[in-house]
Amino acid sequence: MRRTKEDEVMPVFTSATIDAPIEKVWALISDFGGLLRWHPLIERCEMEGEGVGARRTVYFSDWSAVEELTALDHERHMLGYLVVDCTRPPAIGASGSMTLTSEGANSTRLDWASGLPEDSPHAAAVNAGLEAYYPVRIGHLKEALGVA
Repeated sequence: MRRTKEDEVMPVFTSATIDAPIEKVWALISDFGGLLRWHPLIERCEMEGEGVGARRTVYFSDWSAVEELTALDHERHMLGYLVVDCTRPPAIGASGSMTLTSEGANSTRLDWASGLPEDSPHAAAVNAGLEAYYPVRIGHLKEALGVA
């Protein structure tokens, strides 16, 4: 696992190897409004705007969240996002970044950093939930890529 300087402020860090070319993985995760393509628990995803600053409203069966795209770097294969509104208020302010690194023609490392700052009153609970949440999401990403 390799953490970047930006990741250091995010308390939750997950890393995984995906047996697919970086271009294929990036095409899926960089489509900020295309979360339905790889996240089976989402019922609906609505986009507002394009590029950095765009917002997606993600609807689950019993809650929803609005996430803003804070970074999208096609050269570094990195995107960042911030939860700006949520029907589960403790999650508001959680941020995340997903960074891909090629490990060969058919191998990509995904580094996913996220969470609430440690000084947030809800950090312990939200960050513990994210630690359990992201490995499952990575499994769904692998399934969508046909490499699970």
